[in-house]
Amino acid sequence: MRKYLLLLLALLYGFVNSVYAQTLFLREEGGKYGYIDAQGKAVVPFVYDFAYTDEFSDSIAFVVCMVADNHVKIKAINRKNERLFTVFMFDNGPDYVNEGVFRIIDDSTGLMGFGNMAGDIAIKPQFFFVTPFSDGFASFNEGGKIVVFDESDRHSFIDGGKWGFIDIWGNIVFPAIFDSASVFDGGKAKVTIGDNVFSIKKK
Repeated sequence: MRKYLLLLLALLYGFVNSVYAQTLFLREEGGKYGYIDAQGKAVVPFVYDFAYTDEFSDSIAFVVCMVADNHVKIKAINRKNERLFTVFMFDNGPDYVNEGVFRIIDDSTGLMGFGNMAGDIAIKPQFFFVTPFSDGFASFNEGGKIVVFDESDRHSFIDGGKWGFIDIWGNIVFPAIFDSASVFDGGKAKVTIGDNVFSIKKK
């Protein structure tokens, strides 16, 4: 019994050491941020204005790049320091991961889609605006406009347009015909058309 316990501990120790050896650690030098390995060697150069990922153990990390007019963009990078896509900024940080994905933005079009923690584009950017996933669905807006009511905190809301729903594969399951739409919860969502309120089901 003791032999098996020692073997299990040895395997666990080896696994932990392996994970630690592959993890990159955030480091700041000269006011810029990058990542080093367990031996202290710089792997991702110190070129970023800020980073939200302290320990780079997943396939991607979230870092901040300064662009024109002192605006910032959050980028997802891989261990080769390749910038994969721009991450939607929410609550002064990168968008939260919901149901395995988070919102991303196409810099050239401004359209929104979804990425995942493997560094892949899960749903290509194609929506004017899209909400996080809930209960397997996300709502999207067509024809609306973004109204900023607090520039300092980047708070805004969507005015006008129509709302519809997509599934986790990006398929449109309800077209954009609703004037407003809540998130799906327990297989149902509340929507409005004019003054009429409806409850819709996922099926």
